[in-house]
Amino acid sequence: MGLEHNFLYLGSDKYNDDIWKKIQYNPLKLESNIISELEYVNIHDDLLMYFHDYFVWIKLYNPSKKEGVNGFCYYGVTTIYGNALFQMKNILDGLLTIFNNAPSMVKLKGNFVTDENNESYYDKIYIEKEKLISIFNKLNKLIEKAIEEKGYIVHLGI
Repeated sequence: MGLEHNFLYLGSDKYNDDIWKKIQYNPLKLESNIISELEYVNIHDDLLMYFHDYFVWIKLYNPSKKEGVNGFCYYGVTTIYGNALFQMKNILDGLLTIFNNAPSMVKLKGNFVTDENNESYYDKIYIEKEKLISIFNKLNKLIEKAIEEKGYIVHLGI
C-alpha cells in the first residue's frame, strides 16, 4: 500500500483545538475511535501531488502551528473551512469537468525520479477514469456537507 492523504468531515460540534491530541493517526489505516466515526476519503499521494499546484491557491489552516498555510501540509494536519471550502469545491468541479472528457484509463505524468542505475525519468500515474471521478465526487460530497453544516474538512498528510 502506498502513501495516502486522508480527508475527513468534522462537524462544528466535534471541532476544537484539542481534537489533534485525541486523534491517533496511523498513515496506513484509520484506527482511532474518533476517526472511525467520521466520513472520509483517501487520496493517494501521487495523485494529490499531481494536483498540488492548484491547491496552493487556497489559504488553509494548520491547527498544529495555529497559522494559515497555502495548500495542504504534506506531513501534518490541515483544515479547510469557510471560504476555502468554496474554493476547493470550485477547483474540484473544474477537474471533474476536465476528467469527464478523459479516456477510460487516465495516464498522468508523475514525479521526476532517479532510479538505482542513476537514470532519471518521470513516473507515470495510471488510474481508471471512473475511479478518479469517484474519488473527486466523494471529496466534493464531504465539502458540500461541510458548507451546508458549517463544518470542516480535515486533511491528514502522510
